[in-house]
Amino acid sequence: KTPAKCILIKKMCSNKSSTNTNLHSQNESLCIWGSAMPSIRRATLADLSAICLLGNDVNRLHHEVWPHLFSAVSELERDAAHWRYGIEHAGCFIAEDNAGVVGFITGQICLDESTMLVKMSYCRIWTVCVAPTRRGQGIGQRLMAELENWAHGEQAAEIRLNVFAFNHRAIKLYQELGFATRSMTMGKQLPSNA
Repeated sequence: KTPAKCILIKKMCSNKSSTNTNLHSQNESLCIWGSAMPSIRRATLADLSAICLLGNDVNRLHHEVWPHLFSAVSELERDAAHWRYGIEHAGCFIAEDNAGVVGFITGQICLDESTMLVKMSYCRIWTVCVAPTRRGQGIGQRLMAELENWAHGEQAAEIRLNVFAFNHRAIKLYQELGFATRSMTMGKQLPSNA
């Protein structure tokens, strides 16, 4: 069965004559709005610095909104161990063009084993990031489709993610891709004991 996001991407790229529904195996660049779209591939450790740089952009955005939850960006590769784990042990894909890495996505296969839940394998998306200058060009959709193809190949039954309420642009993208809100995480900061 063709995953839904593959169908969405194929519709968006109607100038393609290929009937191949496995976007993971296509290495050709697509043309949207007259500019070449970056290629999508599995990330390697050689991409770690570029992923750290883009990851810092995500962290900076979250820190600006909630500085009491997210630490300030301090050095380029502070979070390298986190991103390295995604490259080596999970699904990590990058979008790159002639200028370099312009986006990435990470996700991991998880298993619900609680007796209160239906036992199910699913893909948990950790991070989706597109360079600020390349947002709104369909790159995030293509990265999501690539991770969905990977998760489908890993026998995942569904994909889940968390998104912060302030990130309206991301919420809109996820809703367009068929994601629905199932729960809300709420928090309350307690007064300091000092």
